[in-house]
Amino acid sequence: YQNIIGPRMGFNHAIPHIVERFINNHDPFLVYGHSQTRAFCYIDDAVKGTIAAMESQSSNEQIYHIGNSQEITIDELTRYIGSIIGFKGEYKNAPTYPSSVNRRCPDISKAELDLGYAPEFSWQDAVQKTVEWYKSEKYLKQMGIWDKKDDTLRELSGGQKRRVMIIKSLIHEPELLILDEPTAGVDIELRRGLWDFLIDINNAGTTIILTTHYLEEAENLCKNIAIIDEGKIIENTSMNQLLKQLDSQVFTIETSSNLPHGFNIPGFDIKVENDNKFSITLSKGSSVSSLFNKPELAQIEVTNICLLYTSPSPRDRQ
Repeated sequence: YQNIIGPRMGFNHAIPHIVERFINNHDPFLVYGHSQTRAFCYIDDAVKGTIAAMESQSSNEQIYHIGNSQEITIDELTRYIGSIIGFKGEYKNAPTYPSSVNRRCPDISKAELDLGYAPEFSWQDAVQKTVEWYKSEKYLKQMGIWDKKDDTLRELSGGQKRRVMIIKSLIHEPELLILDEPTAGVDIELRRGLWDFLIDINNAGTTIILTTHYLEEAENLCKNIAIIDEGKIIENTSMNQLLKQLDSQVFTIETSSNLPHGFNIPGFDIKVENDNKFSITLSKGSSVSSLFNKPELAQIEVTNICLLYTSPSPRDRQ
C-alpha cells in the first residue's frame, strides 16, 4: 500500500499534520520539502484493490502495488489543503524533514492489468474528504464530544446537539458566523466551555454575530452590542460604553441543591429568596465575571441565571 489516506489515521501522517497546523493558524505557513512529490490513494480505493486481489484466481503468490499514480508536489498538496481550510496568509518554503524521500509514487500497472484495478478518487477528492474528516475531529475534541462521534444526533443531549450545530457551521471555515442563543438551556460549565471555543475562533479571524439573553455572556464575548426591544434597536454601542451607562444590575440565580445556611458572597448585595434561589445586585462598575470567580459560587451548582432589572434601562433614557 502506498500513501493511503482517509479518516482515523492519527495526526502523524502528512495530511492530518498539515491540517492541524492550518487550524492552529500558522502564518507564514511553512511548506517542508515543497518540491518533493507524492501520490495519495483514498482508503475506499485501497479496500477495492485489496478485495480485487483476494478474489482474483491468478493473484496467488503475487505482489501488487495498491495506490494511485497521480503524482503531485508537496507544495501543490499544501496549497490545496489551504484552499479547503480557507487560509489567506503567506506560504514559505522550508527544508524537508530528515530522511524524507524526494519521490514516492507506486507503479500500479500490474494491478491495473491483472486485477482491473482503477482508483475512482482523484487526489483532490481524496485529500478533500480526508481534510474535512480531520477538521471535524479537531472541532469535536475542542468541544469535548469526541467520545460521542459514533452516536446519532437523537442520542445526544440538548447541550451536545448545540455543540454539533456550531461544529457543522464551522466546517467550511466561514469568515462570518451567526449564532442564535448558542448557550441557551445549557449548564454553567458547558456555557463557559462554549465561550472559550467562540473566543478562540474569533481570535483566529472569524467574525461572530450572536443573540443572547445573558448579559454575562455578552460581557465576556462581545466587543459591540445592540439591544432590541419590541422589534426595534434601542441601543447600539460598544460593550464598555454600555456597562458605563448602567447603575445596577439585579440577577436571580437558581441552584440544584439547597443553599448553605447563612449563604453570602463577600462584596456583593445578596438576598436569599428560598432554599434554591437568591438574587444579587451588582453596582455600577462591578463585573459580572468577577462574581462567578468567587469561591462561594463555585461550590454550588447553578441551574439558571436571569437578569431581572437594569437601571436605568435604554428605554428609560429615551
